[in-house]
Amino acid sequence: MSRVSLAPRRAGETSQHEYDSSYVDLYQPARLDPAVPIEDTVGAIVDCVRDGYVRHIGLSEMGAATIRRAHAVHPIMAVQLEYSLMSRSLEREILPTVRELGIGVTARNRAGEGGHTRSARDCVGAVARDGYSSPAAPPDETCHGSSQG
Repeated sequence: MSRVSLAPRRAGETSQHEYDSSYVDLYQPARLDPAVPIEDTVGAIVDCVRDGYVRHIGLSEMGAATIRRAHAVHPIMAVQLEYSLMSRSLEREILPTVRELGIGVTARNRAGEGGHTRSARDCVGAVARDGYSSPAAPPDETCHGSSQG
């Protein structure tokens, strides 16, 4: 069994033992290995759905194409994304994609990551310099409408 297939199973087992629950409502991996295709990751979680450890699958910080590929393997319930007045680029591709596929969005804001301590000009400069300046998203998974993400 590969490392990717063990993580969701361990989460389900942990929920049984530590939280007195027989399943995880939403398994949403936060950081994925870019060397492992999203289809393999979702496939491993689907095994846990079939076994009853996980009820629903979510994603975090994925681009539109990756969301589509994951959803083709199994319905995705939710996607967590950075969304704020300073980071609205996901409106171009990602939001239309999740609307079309019926996927919920959990929006997060960089204010909790130190953005509130800098001037607006510094924040805009960081976004322009980094593209999509999320530490969770690999470079090919930007929310700037990348054709790869």
